[in-house]
Amino acid sequence: MGWDVNELYERDKEKFIDYENLTIESQQALNLFNVLPDKLDGAAIGWYGKDFSELSFFMELLEIYDYKKVFNLLLLIVSEYSKHVSKEREKAENRR
Repeated sequence: MGWDVNELYERDKEKFIDYENLTIESQQALNLFNVLPDKLDGAAIGWYGKDFSELSFFMELLEIYDYKKVFNLLLLIVSEYSKHVSKEREKAENRR
């Protein structure tokens, strides 16, 4: 249920920014998004967001200093991914 980056890129190339061209805070937020574990419901195979219980550990490990800015960017990423998961879930249910 993850993002198919290649498909998204082909659909709208102008919106894409190379990782290296992102601000350091944006790169750090993406890194956090990738290392934080997902909250899943095994029975329904549902995604319920990220588990933030180890957030401070990863922020220290990744040497993040602007906690507030990076955290707000991380929340934005989680929100956008949540929208994507909801759309994918709806598509799957409509196929049944």
